[in-house]
Amino acid sequence: MPINIKLQDFTATIHQSSRYNNDSFDLVHVESLIVTDEPIPNDTIWYIPNSKIIDPVFQKILQAANINPQPTEESLIQSRIDSFGDAVNEALSGDSEETKKDITTLALLSVLSKTTLKLVEKTSNTYLLSYDYKLFPISNNTYELKVQLPFPGFIMPDNGDKIQITVVTPMDATIDKNNTNGIDENGNSITPQYANFPNSRKEAISFDYSTDPTFTIRYSYQ
Repeated sequence: MPINIKLQDFTATIHQSSRYNNDSFDLVHVESLIVTDEPIPNDTIWYIPNSKIIDPVFQKILQAANINPQPTEESLIQSRIDSFGDAVNEALSGDSEETKKDITTLALLSVLSKTTLKLVEKTSNTYLLSYDYKLFPISNNTYELKVQLPFPGFIMPDNGDKIQITVVTPMDATIDKNNTNGIDENGNSITPQYANFPNSRKEAISFDYSTDPTFTIRYSYQ
């Protein structure tokens, strides 16, 4: 059952590991503060992106299916697993659509790990979710972070609740403002705020919204 939230404050810090690993990937550390209407059962499981290197084949499968691995409540992933079906017979019978769904489910499971939300001390409905993952280039020296908020499994009743996102880009990276955006549930653009930090040679971007937006932050190295 979807969980009502009052606030999700998402902060991602991206580190320039690509400078030292032959442009293989950058490292992303996420901290997300989540305030819910009611306490979440302690045994509620979430699938989160893991920090393993994604097999290039799986990476292409997920890109082709337009799936962006992100924290997701267990029942939503389980529904994909339950609909997996008889993969062998589906493939042998030439059912390409079901076979593609099965392959995509396997690719998705390979990049996720299980966790629970950490309850903030002296609260009953405030949680902190932290995780790390690898961000792979979409082209030479260009990277793109995508996230949909709130995370799948949460809903916002649209009664003054709030979404906040802040992303700090790596040292010596430049945000591509033409391809960076926030899009609301009606397809409208959300205005971002930008910040520049000359001393650390970093940039940051933030959005503030109230209902089911999707965010894309693209940056590149010169």
